[in-house]
Amino acid sequence: MPFIYTSIWAQRYFPFYFGAIFFYSNLELLQTEGDYFSDTTEKMPFLHTWSLGVEMQFYLVAPIFFYVSKIDSITISSSGFILTGAKSTTHWSHFRLGYIAKISYALYLVHFPVLRFIEYLVEYHEKEINGDKVMETYWEGIEKISEHTKKLFIQTHQPFGCLAKNNDFLNRFLDGLQKTKDLETFNQPFNKTDYYNSVVHQRLKVIMERCKKCHLIDITDAFVDSKRNLVLTYDPKTSLSYFDNQCHMTASGLKKIEKVFLLEIQAGLKEN
Repeated sequence: MPFIYTSIWAQRYFPFYFGAIFFYSNLELLQTEGDYFSDTTEKMPFLHTWSLGVEMQFYLVAPIFFYVSKIDSITISSSGFILTGAKSTTHWSHFRLGYIAKISYALYLVHFPVLRFIEYLVEYHEKEINGDKVMETYWEGIEKISEHTKKLFIQTHQPFGCLAKNNDFLNRFLDGLQKTKDLETFNQPFNKTDYYNSVVHQRLKVIMERCKKCHLIDITDAFVDSKRNLVLTYDPKTSLSYFDNQCHMTASGLKKIEKVFLLEIQAGLKEN
Protein backbone atom coordinates (compact mmCIF):
# COMPACT_ATOMS: atom_id res chain seq x y z
CA MET A 1 0.00 0.00 0.00
CA PRO A 2 2.72 2.51 -0.85
CA PHE A 3 0.48 5.21 -2.29
CA ILE A 4 -2.04 5.14 0.52
CA TYR A 5 0.83 5.65 2.92
CA THR A 6 2.78 8.21 0.93
CA SER A 7 -0.15 10.42 -0.03
CA ILE A 8 -0.84 11.03 3.65
CA TRP A 9 2.77 11.71 4.65
CA ALA A 10 4.07 13.37 1.50
CA GLN A 11 3.07 16.92 2.34
CA ARG A 12 4.80 16.92 5.69
CA TYR A 13 7.80 14.64 5.26
CA PHE A 14 8.68 14.87 1.56
CA PRO A 15 11.65 17.29 2.08
CA PHE A 16 13.21 14.85 4.55
CA TYR A 17 12.69 11.61 2.64
CA PHE A 18 13.71 13.07 -0.73
CA GLY A 19 17.24 13.48 0.60
CA ALA A 20 17.52 9.71 0.85
CA ILE A 21 18.03 9.52 -2.92
CA PHE A 22 21.40 11.18 -2.36
CA PHE A 23 22.14 9.11 0.79
CA TYR A 24 21.42 12.14 2.94
CA SER A 25 20.93 11.23 6.59
CA ASN A 26 17.92 13.00 8.01
CA LEU A 27 18.74 13.73 11.64
CA GLU A 28 16.44 16.74 11.92
CA LEU A 29 14.64 17.11 15.26
CA LEU A 30 10.90 16.85 14.66
CA GLN A 31 8.38 18.10 17.22
CA THR A 32 6.26 15.48 18.94
CA GLU A 33 2.53 16.16 18.92
CA GLY A 34 -0.33 15.74 21.32
CA ASP A 35 1.48 13.84 24.06
CA TYR A 36 1.85 15.83 27.25
CA PHE A 37 4.09 13.16 28.75
CA SER A 38 6.52 13.00 25.82
CA ASP A 39 9.89 14.71 25.48
CA THR A 40 9.95 18.13 23.81
CA THR A 41 11.41 16.76 20.59
CA GLU A 42 12.29 13.38 19.12
CA LYS A 43 14.84 12.27 16.56
CA MET A 44 13.30 10.84 13.42
CA PRO A 45 15.96 9.69 10.92
CA PHE A 46 14.47 8.57 7.62
CA LEU A 47 15.82 5.06 8.13
CA HIS A 48 13.90 4.70 11.36
CA THR A 49 10.56 5.03 9.55
CA TRP A 50 11.60 2.91 6.59
CA SER A 51 12.84 0.07 8.75
CA LEU A 52 9.19 -0.70 9.53
CA GLY A 53 8.64 -1.87 5.95
CA VAL A 54 11.77 -1.82 3.82
CA GLU A 55 10.39 -4.11 1.12
CA MET A 56 7.27 -1.98 0.71
CA GLN A 57 9.10 1.35 0.66
CA PHE A 58 11.84 0.07 -1.69
CA TYR A 59 14.36 2.27 0.07
CA LEU A 60 15.70 4.57 -2.67
CA VAL A 61 12.50 4.37 -4.72
CA ALA A 62 10.32 5.58 -1.85
CA PRO A 63 11.24 9.28 -2.20
CA ILE A 64 10.12 9.15 -5.83
CA PHE A 65 6.78 7.76 -4.66
CA PHE A 66 6.51 10.71 -2.30
CA TYR A 67 7.11 13.12 -5.14
CA VAL A 68 4.68 11.40 -7.52
CA SER A 69 2.00 11.16 -4.86
CA LYS A 70 1.86 14.96 -4.71
CA ILE A 71 0.32 14.90 -8.22
CA ASP A 72 -3.26 13.66 -7.79
CA SER A 73 -3.87 12.47 -11.34
CA ILE A 74 -0.73 10.33 -11.45
CA THR A 75 -1.34 8.98 -7.98
CA ILE A 76 -4.88 7.83 -8.76
CA SER A 77 -4.02 6.30 -12.13
CA SER A 78 -0.88 4.47 -11.02
CA SER A 79 -1.76 3.36 -7.48
CA GLY A 80 -4.15 0.69 -8.72
CA PHE A 81 -1.52 -0.82 -10.99
CA ILE A 82 1.11 -0.93 -8.24
CA LEU A 83 -1.23 -2.33 -5.61
CA THR A 84 -2.62 -5.09 -7.83
CA GLY A 85 0.64 -5.79 -9.64
CA ALA A 86 2.54 -6.34 -6.42
CA LYS A 87 0.27 -9.27 -5.56
CA SER A 88 0.18 -10.86 -9.00
CA THR A 89 2.57 -13.36 -10.59
CA THR A 90 3.56 -11.08 -13.47
CA HIS A 91 7.16 -10.62 -14.50
CA TRP A 92 7.14 -7.09 -13.02
CA SER A 93 5.98 -8.20 -9.63
CA HIS A 94 7.89 -11.46 -9.40
CA PHE A 95 11.27 -10.24 -10.57
CA ARG A 96 11.69 -6.46 -10.67
CA LEU A 97 9.97 -5.53 -7.42
CA GLY A 98 11.55 -8.48 -5.64
CA TYR A 99 14.97 -7.52 -6.97
CA ILE A 100 14.59 -3.94 -5.77
CA ALA A 101 13.43 -5.18 -2.37
CA LYS A 102 16.56 -7.32 -1.96
CA ILE A 103 18.84 -4.41 -2.86
CA SER A 104 16.97 -2.05 -0.55
CA TYR A 105 17.19 -4.49 2.34
CA ALA A 106 20.94 -4.93 1.81
CA LEU A 107 21.44 -1.16 1.81
CA TYR A 108 19.34 -0.86 4.93
CA LEU A 109 21.49 -3.43 6.77
CA VAL A 110 24.58 -1.35 5.97
CA HIS A 111 23.33 2.19 6.52
CA PHE A 112 21.10 1.72 9.54
CA PRO A 113 23.88 0.62 11.97
CA VAL A 114 26.21 3.31 10.61
CA LEU A 115 23.69 6.10 11.18
CA ARG A 116 22.84 4.80 14.62
CA PHE A 117 26.52 4.81 15.55
CA ILE A 118 27.01 8.35 14.21
CA GLU A 119 24.05 9.51 16.31
CA TYR A 120 26.01 8.87 19.50
CA LEU A 121 28.96 10.93 18.21
CA VAL A 122 26.83 14.04 17.72
CA GLU A 123 26.92 16.44 20.66
CA TYR A 124 23.63 16.57 22.52
CA HIS A 125 21.94 19.96 22.79
CA GLU A 126 19.12 20.36 25.25
CA LYS A 127 16.30 22.47 23.88
CA GLU A 128 14.73 25.11 26.10
CA ILE A 129 11.29 24.16 27.36
CA ASN A 130 10.07 27.67 26.46
CA GLY A 131 10.04 26.74 22.78
CA ASP A 132 7.99 23.60 23.33
CA LYS A 133 4.88 23.54 21.13
CA VAL A 134 3.09 21.03 23.35
CA MET A 135 3.41 23.33 26.35
CA GLU A 136 2.29 26.32 24.28
CA THR A 137 -0.89 24.46 23.33
CA TYR A 138 -1.73 23.92 26.99
CA TRP A 139 -0.80 27.49 27.81
CA GLU A 140 -3.24 28.82 25.22
CA GLY A 141 -6.02 26.83 26.86
CA ILE A 142 -5.08 28.05 30.34
CA GLU A 143 -5.03 31.66 29.12
CA LYS A 144 -8.58 31.36 27.77
CA ILE A 145 -9.87 29.79 30.98
CA SER A 146 -8.12 32.47 33.06
CA GLU A 147 -10.20 35.15 31.36
CA HIS A 148 -13.33 33.80 33.07
CA THR A 149 -12.07 32.95 36.55
CA LYS A 150 -10.28 34.59 39.48
CA LYS A 151 -8.52 31.42 40.63
CA LEU A 152 -7.30 28.47 38.59
CA PHE A 153 -6.25 25.24 40.35
CA ILE A 154 -4.01 22.79 38.48
CA GLN A 155 -3.49 19.23 39.70
CA THR A 156 -0.08 17.64 39.16
CA HIS A 157 0.02 14.31 37.34
CA GLN A 158 -0.11 11.14 39.41
CA PRO A 159 3.15 9.31 40.20
CA PHE A 160 2.01 5.84 39.09
CA GLY A 161 4.12 4.17 36.43
CA CYS A 162 1.24 3.02 34.25
CA LEU A 163 1.86 4.78 30.94
CA ALA A 164 3.25 1.74 29.14
CA LYS A 165 1.22 0.16 26.34
CA ASN A 166 -0.95 -2.84 27.23
CA ASN A 167 -0.79 -1.99 30.90
CA ASP A 168 -2.40 -4.81 32.89
CA PHE A 169 -1.73 -3.70 36.47
CA LEU A 170 -5.30 -4.17 37.65
CA ASN A 171 -5.48 -7.67 36.16
CA ARG A 172 -2.30 -8.70 37.96
CA PHE A 173 -3.45 -7.02 41.15
CA LEU A 174 -6.77 -8.90 41.16
CA ASP A 175 -4.92 -12.12 40.45
CA GLY A 176 -2.68 -11.40 43.44
CA LEU A 177 -5.72 -10.84 45.64
CA GLN A 178 -7.29 -14.15 44.62
CA LYS A 179 -4.06 -16.06 45.17
CA THR A 180 -3.38 -14.18 48.45
CA LYS A 181 0.00 -12.96 47.28
CA ASP A 182 1.99 -10.30 49.12
CA LEU A 183 0.43 -7.09 47.73
CA GLU A 184 3.47 -5.08 48.81
CA THR A 185 5.17 -6.29 45.63
CA PHE A 186 2.73 -4.14 43.61
CA ASN A 187 4.08 -0.92 45.12
CA GLN A 188 6.42 0.85 42.70
CA PRO A 189 9.89 2.36 43.24
CA PHE A 190 9.96 6.15 43.36
CA ASN A 191 12.82 8.44 42.33
CA LYS A 192 11.99 11.93 43.54
CA THR A 193 14.70 13.65 41.49
CA ASP A 194 13.68 12.03 38.21
CA TYR A 195 10.01 12.63 38.92
CA TYR A 196 10.30 16.37 39.54
CA ASN A 197 12.79 16.84 36.70
CA SER A 198 10.48 15.12 34.21
CA VAL A 199 9.18 16.91 31.13
CA VAL A 200 5.72 17.23 32.67
CA HIS A 201 7.00 19.11 35.72
CA GLN A 202 9.29 21.28 33.61
CA ARG A 203 6.30 22.36 31.53
CA LEU A 204 4.24 22.90 34.66
CA LYS A 205 6.99 25.05 36.18
CA VAL A 206 6.96 27.40 33.19
CA ILE A 207 3.16 27.62 33.22
CA MET A 208 3.08 28.43 36.94
CA GLU A 209 5.62 31.23 36.37
CA ARG A 210 3.42 32.73 33.66
CA CYS A 211 0.02 32.26 35.27
CA LYS A 212 -0.59 34.58 38.23
CA LYS A 213 -4.04 33.13 38.88
CA CYS A 214 -2.85 29.53 38.97
CA HIS A 215 -2.45 27.48 42.13
CA LEU A 216 -0.82 24.07 42.17
CA ILE A 217 -2.35 21.00 43.80
CA ASP A 218 0.47 18.49 44.21
CA ILE A 219 -1.01 15.05 44.88
CA THR A 220 2.33 13.23 44.85
CA ASP A 221 2.90 13.04 48.61
CA ALA A 222 -0.49 11.37 49.11
CA PHE A 223 0.73 8.28 47.31
CA VAL A 224 4.45 8.25 48.14
CA ASP A 225 6.13 6.56 51.08
CA SER A 226 9.19 8.83 51.37
CA LYS A 227 10.94 6.59 53.92
CA ARG A 228 10.97 3.58 51.61
CA ASN A 229 10.93 5.56 48.33
CA LEU A 230 7.86 3.72 47.11
CA VAL A 231 4.70 4.72 45.26
CA LEU A 232 1.75 3.14 47.09
CA THR A 233 -0.61 1.59 44.56
CA TYR A 234 -3.35 0.28 46.87
CA ASP A 235 -5.05 0.89 50.20
CA PRO A 236 -3.59 -1.60 52.72
CA LYS A 237 -6.77 -1.47 54.84
CA THR A 238 -9.28 -2.22 52.10
CA SER A 239 -6.95 -3.82 49.49
CA LEU A 240 -8.46 -1.55 46.84
CA SER A 241 -6.27 -0.28 43.99
CA TYR A 242 -5.75 3.46 43.59
CA PHE A 243 -5.85 3.37 39.77
CA ASP A 244 -7.02 1.22 36.88
CA ASN A 245 -5.39 -0.04 33.68
CA GLN A 246 -5.92 3.32 31.93
CA CYS A 247 -4.10 5.16 34.73
CA HIS A 248 -7.36 6.71 35.90
CA MET A 249 -7.88 6.98 39.63
CA THR A 250 -10.43 4.70 41.20
CA ALA A 251 -12.83 5.77 43.95
CA SER A 252 -10.20 4.67 46.46
CA GLY A 253 -7.57 6.84 44.77
CA LEU A 254 -9.84 9.89 44.68
CA LYS A 255 -10.61 9.49 48.35
CA LYS A 256 -6.86 9.47 49.02
CA ILE A 257 -6.46 13.00 47.61
CA GLU A 258 -9.64 14.56 49.05
CA LYS A 259 -7.80 16.14 51.98
CA VAL A 260 -5.00 17.46 49.74
CA PHE A 261 -7.53 19.13 47.45
CA LEU A 262 -9.43 20.65 50.36
CA LEU A 263 -6.33 22.16 52.01
CA GLU A 264 -4.78 23.47 48.78
CA ILE A 265 -8.02 25.06 47.57
CA GLN A 266 -8.68 26.70 50.93
CA ALA A 267 -5.14 28.11 50.96
CA GLY A 268 -5.48 29.35 47.41
CA LEU A 269 -8.79 31.11 48.07
CA LYS A 270 -7.31 32.97 51.04
CA GLU A 271 -4.54 34.46 48.92
CA ASN A 272 -5.14 37.89 47.42
